[in-house]
Amino acid sequence: MEIIRETGVEMNMTNSKSNMLTIVLSGHPVKVSQAKRGILAELQQQETVRIQVPHEFHGYLIGRRGDRLRELQAHTMTRISVPPANSADPDSITVTGSKQGIAEAKRIITETIERQSQQGFERLDIPKIYHPFLLGPNGQLLDNLRQRTLTKINFPPPNIPANIITVSGKREGVLQASEEMRAIYEQVKLYKTIPVRVKRSQHRLVFGPRGSGLADILAQTGVSVELPTDDTSEELILRGRPEDLGRALSMVYERAESSITEEIPAPNRFHKLLIGKRGSALAELREGYERVHVEFPDNQDKITVEGPPEEVGVIVERLRARIAELEATVAMDTLRVDPKYFRHIIGRQGATILRLREHKVQIRLPTLERGDNLAADQIVIEGDPVGVEKAKAEIRQLVERLENEKCKDMIIEPRVQQLLCTGYKGAPPPIRTIYDGFPKVSFVWPDFHQSDETIGSVNHDNPSKSVVQLRGDRQQVDAAAERLVKLIKQVIEENYRQEIRLFKEFRPHIFGRGSSRLQRLLDDTKTRIQYPNPSDGSDVFTIIGREENVQQAIKQLEDLQKQLANVKEVIVSIPSALTTKFVGDQAPSLRSICEQCSGVHMRFLNPRQKNPRNTNQVEVVMLGPPDELAKAQKLLDQLNAKVAQLCAEELVHVDPKFHGFLIGRQGSNIIRFRERHNVELLFPDRMETDPKLSMEIRIVGTKDGVTAAKADLEALIKTIEDEVENSVAVDPSILRDILNYRRSFTYPDLERVRVIMPKTIGRSSEENPGVQGESTVIKLIGQKACVEAATQALQSLISDVKEQVTKEFPLSDPSQFIVLDRARSQFREMERNHRVFINLPRTMPNAQSDTSTSAVFSACLLITGRPEQVDLVFEEDIKPILPVEEEFPLAKEFHRSLITVPTTERERPKRGAPRGRPQSDSLDEMASSEGLSKATELKQKHGVLIRLPPQATDTNCVFLRGTPGQINAAKADLTEWVEQCEALKADRIARSYELTVHVPTRFIQSIIALRQKLTAAHDVAMRFGADLPPVSSVPDGSEQLLVNGSAHPEDPAEDGEIEPSPEQSIHTPDKAPVPDEERLSTVIFRGYQERVAAAKEELEAAIAKLKSQVTEALCIPAEVHSILIGSRGSAIQKVMQEFSVHVEFPNRQARESGDADTVLVSGDQENVDRACDFLIAKANDLIVRLDSENRNTRQKQYREELLPANGTLPKPSDHLRA
Repeated sequence: MEIIRETGVEMNMTNSKSNMLTIVLSGHPVKVSQAKRGILAELQQQETVRIQVPHEFHGYLIGRRGDRLRELQAHTMTRISVPPANSADPDSITVTGSKQGIAEAKRIITETIERQSQQGFERLDIPKIYHPFLLGPNGQLLDNLRQRTLTKINFPPPNIPANIITVSGKREGVLQASEEMRAIYEQVKLYKTIPVRVKRSQHRLVFGPRGSGLADILAQTGVSVELPTDDTSEELILRGRPEDLGRALSMVYERAESSITEEIPAPNRFHKLLIGKRGSALAELREGYERVHVEFPDNQDKITVEGPPEEVGVIVERLRARIAELEATVAMDTLRVDPKYFRHIIGRQGATILRLREHKVQIRLPTLERGDNLAADQIVIEGDPVGVEKAKAEIRQLVERLENEKCKDMIIEPRVQQLLCTGYKGAPPPIRTIYDGFPKVSFVWPDFHQSDETIGSVNHDNPSKSVVQLRGDRQQVDAAAERLVKLIKQVIEENYRQEIRLFKEFRPHIFGRGSSRLQRLLDDTKTRIQYPNPSDGSDVFTIIGREENVQQAIKQLEDLQKQLANVKEVIVSIPSALTTKFVGDQAPSLRSICEQCSGVHMRFLNPRQKNPRNTNQVEVVMLGPPDELAKAQKLLDQLNAKVAQLCAEELVHVDPKFHGFLIGRQGSNIIRFRERHNVELLFPDRMETDPKLSMEIRIVGTKDGVTAAKADLEALIKTIEDEVENSVAVDPSILRDILNYRRSFTYPDLERVRVIMPKTIGRSSEENPGVQGESTVIKLIGQKACVEAATQALQSLISDVKEQVTKEFPLSDPSQFIVLDRARSQFREMERNHRVFINLPRTMPNAQSDTSTSAVFSACLLITGRPEQVDLVFEEDIKPILPVEEEFPLAKEFHRSLITVPTTERERPKRGAPRGRPQSDSLDEMASSEGLSKATELKQKHGVLIRLPPQATDTNCVFLRGTPGQINAAKADLTEWVEQCEALKADRIARSYELTVHVPTRFIQSIIALRQKLTAAHDVAMRFGADLPPVSSVPDGSEQLLVNGSAHPEDPAEDGEIEPSPEQSIHTPDKAPVPDEERLSTVIFRGYQERVAAAKEELEAAIAKLKSQVTEALCIPAEVHSILIGSRGSAIQKVMQEFSVHVEFPNRQARESGDADTVLVSGDQENVDRACDFLIAKANDLIVRLDSENRNTRQKQYREELLPANGTLPKPSDHLRA
């Protein structure tokens, strides 16, 4: 399954009757081939060997990100395990796979080691001031040394203050290059130095393009010139032989004075034309004179030319001729335009300004950026003279049209807006007549797509839904507004609505067949009917039309209904307060009475005409059956009795022009007023034509609440009735900053009044002495309360401008600049929240400099505003997103585990691995459950980067890089991981206890048979060590078991690792052969101490049992051993099972020593005798068979050798005689 998951192929397996396994693979040809090799390798017999490879060569085997190791495993179809640096035996590499794969992998590993062992590496600590002598002019000496020695030599970059030089390559070449560089260093460190003072501006001339000046001096004189690292220093250091310093000094002065500087007056507006697109125009001017440097200072009317004297004059003449040409062909003019028209000049998505640029002109508007000297109302037009005049005329025409344009807001209820914009029965909407009559007027309608309930009610809580804007020609806007007022009045009159209840049992008689009767009634009264929603089950219909027509239709319908049923009509008077929401929340409403009394219908009796607004009573008409009508009248009387206790009502007269201020933006003022006094404010209809009624505001609520609300409202009205003017004196130098603040931040109090700014914003009083008083005063005009609030807001704004400071926050790392650059979209919100300005360079500063040999990244974030706000926005909004680097204590032994990707799980568990615990004692297995290293997991989870200290340093910490919040979260994760590592380390030490047992070598095969049982029963690892001297060398001369136990926390062997075969661990001394009875071998147990002791006891019991058995030595010719053993030992296994004995044939060492015919049979005496008889008989039969076969073969060969050419055999006597 692992192969299928890695290659992504499909596999189908079938098993035939003949036990033939067929595997079918399908997929990409490359993947199928890879899966085929993997399956064939898995089906072959797996072996494991250990190869000793020095730890310093492991990196070459692994490769970059493990690519080389994976390629080697795929090529040889093996699994290669490279131990970590902190393991007990870091030089031992384990290879698992087939014999061919292991051999191939071993060959490749050996070749890699041999190739890399010939490589050398050297570090030279030579002061940086002597590096130019080692590099040579333009690096020629270094290139020559590299070619001769075939090595790689790396010098630190010039901008890094480091001294280490690294040399790598073949060992002989590395030694030669190192010796030559040390010899040069020993020679040049005796050189003398002299300081030279040269103007700072001339340092780049000495340095030359890309350091060519320093290289020329070094090549011609052998003297090194060191430029100062301090920006204020003018001192150069010359280093070399005394006899060469004078000539080098002359060359320094010659290069420093090889250039002159000349300034040319040129208007700043011509600079970009002289430079051209991507510097093309300037490159054309400098053609043939590339050594001349031309500089265009910002916001200055001059050009600086620097270079050799003979070439500077030519470039100056070219520039002057080009400037004269531009003055004759490029015109510039300015216009004064109110900034409020700028967006119209730009147009939607820049359409207008792009059309103006078709006249071959450039139009520049004032910006808020620093260095812009344009006034706030100044527009610059530059380009072709004819095009400038055309563009200027078009802009003036557009501004005149905009100045003559008028914008007027009209208050129209959302319900009325819907009536205006909706037709009836195919007729065009009423507003169409105004559209056709005033085509130059545009209407901006609010979004009134709301629910029916909201549209049908007067929406005081959101007045913005009632504002319709008219924009266009001044005269047409006024005429359209007047016409719209009449149309609104007409539409309201034609859409008067009144409800009537029609009982279901009488509807067929009232409507007639096909509703013909009802339709005739509606046509006669010029009204229309709105049916109830069928899903509601209501029987209330709505009649729509003019009020008198609606009353006439309702009267006819009621009369018709009275004729069909016993329905009575009663007219009662109720307090007008019952119609308010305030009472409706605490007492039964009129609608609820109708619902309680079946068949009762209520309607108002012409409330608009017959009941003046100043009365407190409203007449209601009730229709219905007599019994239910009496019940409804009784409930209404109870409601009238309680109305005096529930609420009171007061009238306050206010000019309608102040209603909007009292309501506030989106009803904010009226909502606060209601919450404060617990009353209801009822404003008059916006389309009310009666001046007296339009001034009435009703206050409904509890008596105490109404009294307090009336006093509060009257006090508020008194403060806003008079419009006042106030002037605020300001410093002329901060007028532009005040305008900048107003554009950037929201000041609601200033928007409620008219703010008149001085006309000369950005000009000093010295330039305009005649308007000094006007330029220092800002006027505020509006209602008294609004002006007072606006004055406080303006004074607060001026205080912010006066106290603003610009603080620089240095960015010490390029990553901080990158993070802030990506967060530019959030700057605007930060600026609004804290009223500050945040400025970050658009591009990353260039860290390299022509005049300095060392450079450090340097950038600053500029924040302008009040000091406390600047600090607050940096600490709360900016600092939390800046990446920082912090130390985290971590033992060095865990560093590799932090970055190591865990290897894939082995195919089968290791023998003897403790149950319930990780099969490997390597800390790498804890890195991640998904095949990721812990460092990668933290990066993906928390966005934190982890940097390890150099291996040469003995530092027990790592460095975490990220934002403070990310680092804190990563620290918590790392702390938990370290605790797990410590626990795993303690467990590994506990199970690394080893116990050595010396056993007779003749029992090795029996012990190998018991190995699996012992390791599985006691959860220990078992392996064989080296042989010991014969038992006769022991002082007491007796044969015994020798035991030695110890705990090795850093043991080189891994848990469960067993040497491939005991033959590799059993060695025969170079002396005379020793009998098996006297030879000893070593068995090593590894695991927990108590389990190792139990395994040792069981092994001792098994050896004691083996010693009690007898061993018979049989002399059987080696030629028949393979036949007795059978295929894969099947024949001899049957013999051993049948007779319960152990049969041991001689190994390779015994065959080489000449004891190749001895076969040992061990077991009980009786079983051994029977097995020996059987083996001897079997061997005799095999020997006889082999002799007969050999005799026939020899006779045939003899006959072939003696056969003559004629084909006749000679007589035997002749042959014997010959």
